[in-house]
This record gives sequence, structure tokens and C-alpha cells, in this order.
Amino acid sequence: MAVTVFSSTGCIRCNIVKDFLKDREIDYVDYDIKTEEGDKKFKSFYRENRRNVHRDSKGIFFPVVVLEDGSIVQDAGSTLSRLIAGKTLNALIKPNQLGHGWTGGIDISAGEISDIICFLQVLDLMKKGGLAVEAATSGLNSQALERAITSKLIDRLIFNVPWSEESRTGVQGEELANSLKIAFTHSVSVDVHYVTDIPSDATPEMLGETARFMDEVTGTNRLPYKLFSSEKSPSNLFPYRTAARRWQVLTDIKK
Repeated sequence: MAVTVFSSTGCIRCNIVKDFLKDREIDYVDYDIKTEEGDKKFKSFYRENRRNVHRDSKGIFFPVVVLEDGSIVQDAGSTLSRLIAGKTLNALIKPNQLGHGWTGGIDISAGEISDIICFLQVLDLMKKGGLAVEAATSGLNSQALERAITSKLIDRLIFNVPWSEESRTGVQGEELANSLKIAFTHSVSVDVHYVTDIPSDATPEMLGETARFMDEVTGTNRLPYKLFSSEKSPSNLFPYRTAARRWQVLTDIKK
């Protein structure tokens, strides 16, 4: 069974996947949804596989690819990671299409990276294909973060700084410190955003200690640090901002 690719004319992500399949000499059938035949084929496929095809408010993520084993994957990063490393990178690379020319869905800390080379290869293919790469980290897998940054495979880094005391102790704390140093050292070449999602059980004092840790590790109190709460609780983030500003003077509330 050949790989089936549902693509769209002018889609950078689609071209990246098809170029990879060609280079690896993997047989595939391409249906361009902007042609009459391709549109008809995809509509039929979608009716039968609606539950397995991801879409958001902007529409369906293309390319939509049916692999030789019948499984369905979408977007360039997720498809490349499955073709290169099976399911080992599933937690780290997920479908996520940002604005034109950007790709996201990459979380360096989301799971164990058993093969950094494969992970870097996926990023490299997306970069060479013409996409700017946004990645996220919470501090784990600092070696992979450094390799990706020094290889110039990341354009924008979202550093989700953990707020709990446990994250700043032991091996986990060492990894967090290493990643903070790496991000700060390379912030001239990489657009780094430091953010913390504040849950209801975090106190302002805890955020103050988090900011102090950032100051101690990086040697600066002027990191572009943003606070938000996805839980909408606590609703008043100003006490947290005040506590953090003692150690990171540019701390603000993310809008």
C-alpha cells in the first residue's frame, strides 16, 4: 500500500512532506484538493475518517497523510517524525500551524528524547523547506535544546518557566538552570519568550522565588517575563507580578 497524501497547491508543509517521500524513494499518491479529482477524493475520505482528522477554527491541517499501515497523520512535523522515528517523537512534535511561514507544535520537554539526531533531522527538514520554527520548553532535555539552537533550527522559543519549588531542585532543577542559561545565551539569535502559567495553588511568594531563580541562573534581572493563568484562577495577577518584579523588573501580565 502506497502512502496517500492529500495536499494543496502552494502549501509549504505539503511540499516538504512530498519532497521527503521523493528523496527517500517512498511510493506515494498525491491528491491536490484544489483539483476536481483531489477535492472529490478528499471529501470522500473525510466523510469516512472525520473523527481521525484534526481541524481547528481555521480549518483542516494539511497535508493529511495516510501511511502504509493505514494510520493518519497531519502537518509537516508530525508526518516527518512518524516517517523518520515511528511514534517515538509523538509527544514532542504535534500538528500545529501558526501564521504563514511558521510551524509550531514542538515541545522539547514533553517527553524523553531517545534519539536527538532524529529530532533534529525533523526540525532541519522543516527549516530547509522554508518554515520558521517555534518551539517550547519547560527546561527538560536541555541537551536537545542546545543542539537545536546552536544548529540554528529554532527561530522562536517559548520558555514555560515552571513555578513550583520542586522544579528548581535536584536533577530537574539542574536541567531547568541549564536550559535557562542556554536560552539567555542565545537570545540574540533566537526570539525567547519567558512565560509562567499560574495555577490556583501558586502564591505570589512562589512566583517571586521563581523570578529570583531566573535572576541567579542568568545573571540578569531584565528578562522579558510574562505571567498568565489558563485556569482563569487566580483572576488577579497583579500581586504575582509585584512579587516577581523584585527579581525580574520587566515582569508583566500576558494579554
